[in-house]
Amino acid sequence: MRLLEFVDSRLASVRVSMIEEGRHAPGMLTKFVVILLSFCALDLLSWPIFFSYFLWVFADRSNLLNLDYLLAQHLRLGVDAFYSYGLLPVFIQHLLFAVFGRGYWPLIGCTVVVVIALCAHCIEPVDLPGSSVGN
Repeated sequence: MRLLEFVDSRLASVRVSMIEEGRHAPGMLTKFVVILLSFCALDLLSWPIFFSYFLWVFADRSNLLNLDYLLAQHLRLGVDAFYSYGLLPVFIQHLLFAVFGRGYWPLIGCTVVVVIALCAHCIEPVDLPGSSVGN
């Protein structure tokens, strides 16, 4: 309990010094742009991995495509394909493939949407029980 009190007092002193010295915390748009740019930089640095033959043929990245091909063959997922996970993700990915087509470009497009949603989630302040963040 003493550790939590110590950390809380340190955070309070940092907040007070930030207000007293007139410094401004970065805005939500600034945080969003910084996090989005860092994710984009990471994706650009790993661009050859996105199109890696090994990942698309032998690893998990192709499992969504393979599952949709099994559905197109009218196989029963639980019996014929030994698929034991939930069916809602299968339905959503089947709809996405029906709208945007099959291939890795629609999957990369979905990855872009997920990265943007993750950046939007990361800019929200964390409100832990007993803390005064966000108040």
